[in-house]
Amino acid sequence: MNRITSNQGFLTALIFGVFFFLAAPSAAQTEYQENRSAKQIMDSYGTFEKAVLNMTREEWSVVREWEEFDEVRYLTALRDHKDSFAQERANLKELRLQKIMQNDACGCWVEPDDSYTRMVPPPGLGGLGPNEM
Repeated sequence: MNRITSNQGFLTALIFGVFFFLAAPSAAQTEYQENRSAKQIMDSYGTFEKAVLNMTREEWSVVREWEEFDEVRYLTALRDHKDSFAQERANLKELRLQKIMQNDACGCWVEPDDSYTRMVPPPGLGGLGPNEM
């Protein structure tokens, strides 16, 4: 009897522990409440470019409403950031092309020749004629 009571106590503690740990992450999440101005948000990142690349959605919602927000500078910063990876993207593309050219067994498309067997007959040979499609 003492063993049953001990097991029930353990199970009860285990159940409460599980509920506590499941509820803990939701309690830890806080609502975003921004009381900083758009100018303060921009200044907190040091540079305009850093702010553009690192602001949260909530901060963007404040900054976009700011009458001094420079959309041209914003778009220029995004384009410059993307262009900074142009050489790396070109190098990766070149490597991909080299791999394709070096590997004959890559499973890539091969233009069919006379030895190619069609699964669907071409138009006019039991299939639809060219004007019936």
